[in-house]
Amino acid sequence: MKGGIMDDKHDIPSASGDLNAPSDNAGEEAAKASNKHDASTTNDSGKKPVGAFEGPGCTVGGIILIVFILMFYGMLSFCSERSKETARIAAQEAADKAKEEEAHYQERVRNGSVCADGPDDLNTSLELNVKRDLKDPSSFEHMGTVITPAKNGKGYDALMRFRSKNSFGGYAVGTAVAKLYLAEKNLCEVSTFKIIE
Repeated sequence: MKGGIMDDKHDIPSASGDLNAPSDNAGEEAAKASNKHDASTTNDSGKKPVGAFEGPGCTVGGIILIVFILMFYGMLSFCSERSKETARIAAQEAADKAKEEEAHYQERVRNGSVCADGPDDLNTSLELNVKRDLKDPSSFEHMGTVITPAKNGKGYDALMRFRSKNSFGGYAVGTAVAKLYLAEKNLCEVSTFKIIE
């Protein structure tokens, strides 16, 4: 039959002379034509892949995203450089402070003032030795100490004035002379001492 009527058993040619073409293929042709512009963004199953973008807004959005990523990376780099510089400055300041403290300590060793204070501001070894020789050690009152480098260059000479109770219960002024030496850093020991009444 003419006009492209299909029989259940045979395909009847249409007016165009196509043997295998059904008569209602116009809808399929239109669908194929409308999907031609999506051919680059579709796969074999006809679905859009994940991450497929459409339109000019996606390009602008992508550029903005890249700009923000670059800005974030730049901030991280800046912060990293800044923290490195801060660490370098802190290390330099710590080294300068240690150098200054060592110079101050060496000056104290040179002039003998290193022996003027006990460890952690407690009694010096000279004060402890003098207290042991007193009748009433709890009555000891330090009045002052003069420490000078020894004339022979080894250790220090010390002269200390103090008050303490005597045998009659009254206070008396005493003097102690001693030879001191630097046992370890910031710690002087007594090599000899004598209390002069």
